Parts: sequence; structure tokens; C-alpha cells
Amino acid sequence: MSQPALATIYAIEMFFDDIHKSVEPESALGKQGPQAIYEYYQGLSQRYGFEVSAVNSLLSLAKSKADPKQALAVHEFCVAKYPNNAHAHHGLATALAAVGQSSAAITELTLAMSLTTHPFYLNRWGQLLGEYKGTL
Repeated sequence: MSQPALATIYAIEMFFDDIHKSVEPESALGKQGPQAIYEYYQGLSQRYGFEVSAVNSLLSLAKSKADPKQALAVHEFCVAKYPNNAHAHHGLATALAAVGQSSAAITELTLAMSLTTHPFYLNRWGQLLGEYKGTL
């Protein structure tokens, strides 16, 4: 008796599956770089009629980079495209810290904290902010 209801639910999940999956850095699309990933998500946004964020995929791409300067470039791209996203600014802060730009990292992390009210991130990023300030 529940099969028709479950089939409908599964069909809806499959229809929106591309929204919930991040682009893997080692995929064909991921290897094309941040601009291609961003354009893919812009296409999804147009198809569905609401914004589908590329932030998680861009952060994954940045994390996959072995060279800190390449990771920094991806994070900078992410912040340029999503200036009001706290996680984008946090990612940029960690990338800046990795290349030794502690004062810029502090600025970005402070901005990230101003963009969220979530207590978990405020606590976690507050501790990280203390670490960054300790390196100055």
C-alpha cells in the first residue's frame, strides 16, 4: 500500500538529486576549475528557478589543491561570487592563514562570524580567531 507514496518521494528526490550533490574535484567538471563549477550551478539555478549555491563544491575544490596559493585563488573566487556566505569567508580565512597572511585571515574570519548567528560556528570560529591572533 505504501509503494505509490514511496515511489513518488523517491522520484522527487531523484529529480532534485543534482542540487544536493557536490561536484567532486576529480570529476570532469571539477577538473575544469572554479568558473566551470560556478557556471554549472548557475545553470541549475536557472533550471529550477531558485539559487543553487556552488559554495560547497568550490570549497571542496579548494581543499583538494596541494598548492596553498592555488587553494587561495579558489577561495578568493568563491568569496567574489558569494560575498554574503559565512563559509566562503571562513574558507578564505583558512587559506590566508596557510600562506602566512594572519592579519588578512583575522579580517576574513571576523567577517565570517558577522555573517552567521549559528552558535556552533561562532564558537568554533571564535577559537580559531584566537589562534590566528596568537600568531601575530
